[in-house]
Amino acid sequence: KQRANATPSARPLRTVSNSLPPPVRGASVHLLTPLIADALELHLAAREAHWNVRGPNFLSLHELFDRVSTELEAHADALAERVRTLGGEARAQSRWIAVTTSQPAYPNGTKRHVAELASRLARFSAACRRSIDPAQTGGDAVTADLLTEIAGEVDKVAWLVESHERE
Repeated sequence: KQRANATPSARPLRTVSNSLPPPVRGASVHLLTPLIADALELHLAAREAHWNVRGPNFLSLHELFDRVSTELEAHADALAERVRTLGGEARAQSRWIAVTTSQPAYPNGTKRHVAELASRLARFSAACRRSIDPAQTGGDAVTADLLTEIAGEVDKVAWLVESHERE
């Protein structure tokens, strides 16, 4: 899926006391903004799985999906706070998420919540990883570090989810 409105709003960056020059801050905001949408969409997918999981492993998966949802919401918050720190505008409206996220729509009525979430977590981690080098080479080591931390944490959650897959 193409990111329809993945770029930050046309509003200029706010003046902030951050020592990074505006072009560096703007480039980082451009990297981070679509990741907020992805994290929020994934948070909602995990919430849907949490609500709709069934079967013999119900309780363990119900609790795991709740943890996944909570962690993704925290990642979205960290990304949005970084965008604001850099002088950008953080977005979170459902319509904006729907047109900005690179995550596909969560399939209605799926019974394969484990496989769905594992795949989506891997996709999100890869998106974070792809933004690390541009942030670093662009002069924003803090954003690169944040993305590295999020990618590692999402990898761990993906491992926890996919460990419930039947072999």
